[in-house]
Amino acid sequence: MERSRNHAILLVGVGLLAAAACAAAESCDTMEIADQLDSFCRPDEEGYHRHGTACCEAVRPAVEISLTVDPLCICHLEEEPAFIVSDLTIRELPDIYVACGGPNSRAVQLVANRCSGNDQPCF
Repeated sequence: MERSRNHAILLVGVGLLAAAACAAAESCDTMEIADQLDSFCRPDEEGYHRHGTACCEAVRPAVEISLTVDPLCICHLEEEPAFIVSDLTIRELPDIYVACGGPNSRAVQLVANRCSGNDQPCF
């Protein structure tokens, strides 16, 4: 009985370590995300956004982390100097995400709305 209990405790510990490793791998590194958004998604002189592969690869993790790991991840981008100078807004990120092939769902629209305290979808 004691051996079975120790085995169960060991499995729980290993599971917690694995979960922590996954969370760290998908953490919300706003400085890195902001730098990538500024580099690859900045609007051009006419105000048009570039939705190339590099921009999509920058937007995708920010939105997906906000959907799955840290609901306020993209909200924290507003504090990053690189995001501030990028001429992007938080409310644009879900639209760019959808333009890049991400699913257009109510959850995606709510991601940006959380930042302003407005949990209603944008229509």
